[in-house]
Amino acid sequence: MTNTTTHGADDRQTITLELEIDGTPGPETALFEHKQWTGEGRFDAITITLDNEEGGHGFGVSDIVTIAVSIPVGVATTLVTDAVRTAVGRVIRSVKGRTRAGDGSRQGLGDVIDSDRNDHPQH
Repeated sequence: MTNTTTHGADDRQTITLELEIDGTPGPETALFEHKQWTGEGRFDAITITLDNEEGGHGFGVSDIVTIAVSIPVGVATTLVTDAVRTAVGRVIRSVKGRTRAGDGSRQGLGDVIDSDRNDHPQH
């Protein structure tokens, strides 16, 4: 689901994505340790929140996580894609958005994000 909200002069969108990720434990990112990841540097102003996490899918080799990505309206989709990949810190096998699904590649993730962002007219 994509929501466009206004916070003062800052128009933001929040999109919800369901990711199938590699279940192999790796270095934990702030997203999994603190349930939230806040971007820095080129990812400044992008916030990702972990809404749900289900382990043991696909014969135990993958986990399903649901994340909410909050972004300023004008941020490029490629930057949002890179922020999601950085925040997750694991192999993304597949992604589902509100309007479409894709593989876990950079292009597949970007296509789903772009589709969800552009599905709703901005008010």
